[in-house]
Amino acid sequence: SDYSTTSNPWRGWSYGWQSSSNPAVDGFTIFTHAGSNSEWLANPDTLPAIWKNTSTSNLHGIKPNEVSIHPGPGHEPAILRWTASSDGLAIISGAFGAGDSAALDAYVRHNSSVIWNRLDFTVDQEFSLAKFVKTGDKIDFMVTGGYSYGNTPIRSKISLQSTGLNKDITNLATDQTSEITSLLLHMDGTQGSNSIIDSSRNQNSIQLFGNTYISTAQSKSGGSSLYIASNGGLYISGDSLNLASSDFTIDFWVYPTGGASIRRWLSAEKKNGLTIREEHGRAHAYFTDSTVESGGWSAYNYINTGSHIAQNSWQHIAISRSGSNVFFFRDGSLIGTTTISQLVDLNGFSLGANEPESFIGYVDEFRIIKNKALYTTNFNPPSYIDVLATPTFSVPCPTNYVRVQANATLGTSEFCVAKYEMKNVGNIATSQALGNPWVTISRNDSISRCQALGANYDLISNAQRQAMTREIETAQSQNGNYLNWSNNSQSGSNYINRGHSDDSPPNALSASADNDPCSGTGNTNCVTSSHTDFTQKRTHTLKSGEIIWDASGNVWEWVKDDNNTSQGVNSSVATNSWSASSRLNYASEGAYPSKNSGEYGGLGVGYLDYSAGAVIRGGAWWHGTAAGLFMAWLNIDASYAGDAGIGFRCVYNSIPSAPTLLLHFDGPNGSTTITDSSKNSISFAAMGDARISTGQNKFGGTSGLFDGMGDYITTPSSALFGFGAGDFTVEAWVYLPTLS
Repeated sequence: SDYSTTSNPWRGWSYGWQSSSNPAVDGFTIFTHAGSNSEWLANPDTLPAIWKNTSTSNLHGIKPNEVSIHPGPGHEPAILRWTASSDGLAIISGAFGAGDSAALDAYVRHNSSVIWNRLDFTVDQEFSLAKFVKTGDKIDFMVTGGYSYGNTPIRSKISLQSTGLNKDITNLATDQTSEITSLLLHMDGTQGSNSIIDSSRNQNSIQLFGNTYISTAQSKSGGSSLYIASNGGLYISGDSLNLASSDFTIDFWVYPTGGASIRRWLSAEKKNGLTIREEHGRAHAYFTDSTVESGGWSAYNYINTGSHIAQNSWQHIAISRSGSNVFFFRDGSLIGTTTISQLVDLNGFSLGANEPESFIGYVDEFRIIKNKALYTTNFNPPSYIDVLATPTFSVPCPTNYVRVQANATLGTSEFCVAKYEMKNVGNIATSQALGNPWVTISRNDSISRCQALGANYDLISNAQRQAMTREIETAQSQNGNYLNWSNNSQSGSNYINRGHSDDSPPNALSASADNDPCSGTGNTNCVTSSHTDFTQKRTHTLKSGEIIWDASGNVWEWVKDDNNTSQGVNSSVATNSWSASSRLNYASEGAYPSKNSGEYGGLGVGYLDYSAGAVIRGGAWWHGTAAGLFMAWLNIDASYAGDAGIGFRCVYNSIPSAPTLLLHFDGPNGSTTITDSSKNSISFAAMGDARISTGQNKFGGTSGLFDGMGDYITTPSSALFGFGAGDFTVEAWVYLPTLS
């Protein structure tokens, strides 16, 4: 309905094309010629074109009132472009239709980044996407490929939703992506089994060919692996394997025993494909581009290495893409690099191959990760790979914010928390790895700095902090391993890593890449959960599978709430005897009374024997075994801004916040008990003759009665009511008697 035959652009939409068929190149040129048949073209009677079927009959595969985009004779893409009029969350839905008979390539891109694509399609291809955008950002719908019979109907709808994003925040990137384990094959099973299980959350199709089965003769992990004989292997397909322009990681263990002089491990020799193989005893990888020419591909991008592949032994192979840079590893050592601009599509690849490039041997722990380059420098190869059962979240988080599930026990809704302790970037509270934490800041100023980011931002509350840390405490893989505990177990003397807390070096640290959780600590093996360096690991994994930095150690972090009552004795969280209420507010979900020495479970110490004050959590770099996820101190001056060891962390509430205060005024007639039904359970005292009354009510049979002179209810001062410059709502029903 927004298509115009007379104006270009029109209502935020533009019709155009570009000369390059590479979707990573933004060469958009607006059509300037309006044809006589509702079409837009670069030149009269010359494709590419965008047009609308205004007739009452099907034309060239286009139904009446459908809009078609048609590429040019040299594969020049036709492009339908939408431009964002404001910041917000763009909800993008629609489909590229089958149209005429040609097999075409379709893309949706955000600025110059491809966010969805389908290659050589001949049936309708639907899309449903969500992207944070800023004013002036572009969403393009492109078709390229075949020229003859190339009409393609396009149905697209974009709904722009306000998200409270602050237009002055420059660190909120528009392309929101989360790490996805696209494929995970443990190759576990009984001898001779033909059942190959994908342990990722996807339903990838896995087909065996040739002489291929589970074998217990060799194993890197789990007691078995996949044995591939000559001309054998797996053929694997699934939408999640289309990596497009995203970062990615592919890694696996291989044990060669024979085969041809060129042996393919992974083979996707097709448009935008990738092949990883052993060639004359050396590791090689190459990418194919998007254009097929007679006799082969028009271009290859090779990584030729001199790294020798040993026979009859296990070796770890990994390849990662970060931006346009590709890194190739053997046994954790970098053996080659290259740069690529093309897309990568593994939807339909072989593990193993037929002659003349067949592989004979064993493969174990095969994984493909989308949206994350795990390896860009040398690393210690993992022997076993685990994956979380990740929940679905309703709204994506802003860049460098990570998801925390709703917690009914704590009364918290789903929210996004800053991945890093906040940094001072031009006086804006910014979640980023680079730079030391923003310290020497008061609790009250921390609230203001978070709320200044937008209506949905705030300083993390104590309940949200508890939801986050309890999630870290209890996060398990599908295999039952505890992801944040030493030896992946809560039993015995095992513990949760404390982060930078050994006073070496004696200062706060900047964060780094997720694959470098020892960063700045002077330790080298924080990743291995059985190693002593694990205590100083600075990252934890949430149930979303996302990584959060410095939830324990480095610097204390303010929470929004005040403490108004002595909560209990000062003691280790693991060995405390606090009340149920104090445990809910400050302790772990599990009880660990046996962890009464050593690392104390890595849970921290609670200094709860104070009756009033602001609250800080997590401990700092000098606290040693007292530091931990649940460490708390309850008597801090909320206006104190003189400590270089206290910082803060913001949250983004992706759905409306729960009420700060909710008074139903329910109860027996004459009662002076006023109950707050919000999660904050704020206490009130009835003054004068204020009371519950059945005389009038709007809901529930009762209301609060006040005489208009000396009756009122009161509560102690609380930071919960310090709204600062943020949005708020106060509402009530009132019933006034006749005034004399």
